[in-house]
Amino acid sequence: MIQKETNRQTTTNPPDIWAELRVLTDMVVEQRVALRNMEARLGEVKNKVIVLTMDLDRPKMAFSAVLTHAYLGPFNTETPLVYSKVITNIGQPRHYRWTVIISDCFSFDAGIFTAHVRVVYYFKFTARDYRSPQWMGVYLYLNGQRLMWNREHNNGSE
Repeated sequence: MIQKETNRQTTTNPPDIWAELRVLTDMVVEQRVALRNMEARLGEVKNKVIVLTMDLDRPKMAFSAVLTHAYLGPFNTETPLVYSKVITNIGQPRHYRWTVIISDCFSFDAGIFTAHVRVVYYFKFTARDYRSPQWMGVYLYLNGQRLMWNREHNNGSE
């Protein structure tokens, strides 16, 4: 509001209402655009939180073991190898609905790994036999049935 004093009389000039209204209208438009951008970003963040939460709910497991004996066998029949030294044993799931504890997955008495949770498992075997002529092999069983194997015959030649 502008006030002028003339001949001891005060007069007031009203502000330009239309100019003020234009400024406020522009401000509302800018805030509306900013709000839409924020809503879009919020939606993206919510989706990321959902994905990350789902990932946290999945059990995380890692287990590796080795044999401690330098030589085993020879065996005339298929014999489960009992891995006696655990290198990695990670895997108590974070979410309460998963009740599996990874140490319950491998039987040190029987040499059997039991998969309690439906996830991807990776198995790797390293074996060798220096005797000639001799068969050597490793087998992976799933529920009592041979799933995969590797056999080699050492005939003395390389």
